[in-house]
Amino acid sequence: MAKFIGKNLRVKVGGTELTSNIASVEVTETVDEIETTAFGSAARSRIAGLKDASVTISFHQDYDASKVSATLATIFGGTADVVVLAGTATTQGTAAATAPMFTIPVLCSQQTPVSGQVGDLTTFDVTWPAVGEITKSTSGTFSA
Repeated sequence: MAKFIGKNLRVKVGGTELTSNIASVEVTETVDEIETTAFGSAARSRIAGLKDASVTISFHQDYDASKVSATLATIFGGTADVVVLAGTATTQGTAAATAPMFTIPVLCSQQTPVSGQVGDLTTFDVTWPAVGEITKSTSGTFSA
């Protein structure tokens, strides 16, 4: 895949596209490291355990209907899908091998309804844990 500038990513939270109110998004996957070292071993050995994931999003706060505050208020304390299309300008609405679409089911366990300082853009970050496996798709349409 060619290198690209991350200005064309698109993000939906709970079915609502919030791309124009997001400064950054990060999807992180991990796997538990289970130690299996036995007596007589010269080095530690490990196997992969359970997978885990999380999504971190930096929001620009917006109190309009169907924007950040209203969307997060309806999903807070529950689960929702975060969908990220990591596309380029030429694949802006369609997933492809060079523009995959990730669907992450998350527990919406954090929100910040008010945050800010005098003269600054009102922003806040959330990190939500996954409640299932991440799905990566190289076909399909990202519809708002």
